[in-house]
Amino acid sequence: MKFYSKGPIKELKLRLYSSSDEDFIGWCYTILETVYPGLIKASKGNLKDAAIDLYATNERQDSLETVFLCKGFSGQDFGRGELEHCLESLDSLSNSQYCASELYLVFNRLLKDPHMRSELEELLRKLMDTGKFTQAHFLDINGLFDLVSERLTEELEKAIRSANDRFREEYVERMEQRFYKDDVRFTLESSEAIQMNPTKFIKQEFQKLFVKETNARCWVFVISEFGFGKTSLLLNLPYQYPERFYIYLPIAQFSKDAFTNESTLSQAILEILLEREIDALGILSDKLMVLALNLILRDRSDVVLLFDGLDEHHLSYQEGGLTTIFSCATSFKAYAVFTVRKEFVDERSGYFHLAMSSLNQQRPAMLTLFLQEWDTEGILDYLDRYLIDRPDGIASDRINEFKILVGASQYEKYFGKLAGRFLAGEF
Repeated sequence: MKFYSKGPIKELKLRLYSSSDEDFIGWCYTILETVYPGLIKASKGNLKDAAIDLYATNERQDSLETVFLCKGFSGQDFGRGELEHCLESLDSLSNSQYCASELYLVFNRLLKDPHMRSELEELLRKLMDTGKFTQAHFLDINGLFDLVSERLTEELEKAIRSANDRFREEYVERMEQRFYKDDVRFTLESSEAIQMNPTKFIKQEFQKLFVKETNARCWVFVISEFGFGKTSLLLNLPYQYPERFYIYLPIAQFSKDAFTNESTLSQAILEILLEREIDALGILSDKLMVLALNLILRDRSDVVLLFDGLDEHHLSYQEGGLTTIFSCATSFKAYAVFTVRKEFVDERSGYFHLAMSSLNQQRPAMLTLFLQEWDTEGILDYLDRYLIDRPDGIASDRINEFKILVGASQYEKYFGKLAGRFLAGEF
């Protein structure tokens, strides 16, 4: 994915274009350090003699992993003189003792001439043929930011998957949930007919639009009373159907200004994923990270945002708050699943319809699922599986006694309706 040449990226490109020599090396270091932790500026000595300006070592710090040759030119265009300067630097590197996994020759002019491009590419291929470099590339200013965007995207994908795992593990530990029961009951807003397995249904509905390869999006609202398994559904969706790229987001953790615009929402999402404050105004690495996440959310069609607890953010209770939240979310191409308590929806149904209707042409397709209490068969199935997974048979006698009450339809007399919800197995 590539950064758009506007805003802060445009400003950085102009700085690079107008920089030369050591100033250009300094700016390359500032930008590349955001995606190459531990990047080092080469000082006077053998590395500089080999034309190496920046480098990163392997984890053991006993060999070079990546080297950068940075050429800041002041001429109007990339001409024969600039090419000769690049070739001389590559020749110095080739004749040196150094080798690395990656070599990047970075310069601040566009290389338009096809003959000079071929000449430079040929020398880079020869360097790889020597075995001293596994990869060797040249980067103009656009290529430099493409490299940064690519590495930031990889870093973000790892962080998102790690956060999904973290939220799920914390929930499993807190709820003692040793397995997930997906064949639970639900109904649609348009029908009272009982259906089974809401996770499978959501996946199938999304897939209908995915295969059409259109820009159409779909939002799903999962509604129920407390304890019916809304959070459990969202946390397990990425593992039940991993074909898509899911981002789990507990809305209660969003900052108060999260839904101001797409940038503030991306920043709020990052703060949840990385578990730290993001300073997109003062820290370059944070600014680039926000821009990279914006690209993922705006341009990728496989992303599904899992907003857990729409009723748990203060903005949802303000006049026009739902309109603000939904309008901000439509900035992205991503699909979305929202969970919300039924009581909240019942009290604010008019605001919901008003907020969705205000989206006009941006309005995604919308589906509403209502999770239902479990019937006797569902509770007994859950308890059987719970007994199997329960370590050392703890409390098995009590569970079996409870099964008898369930089978006789007497559990509500002692436990109320809680047993018909996802908390059933924790008695």
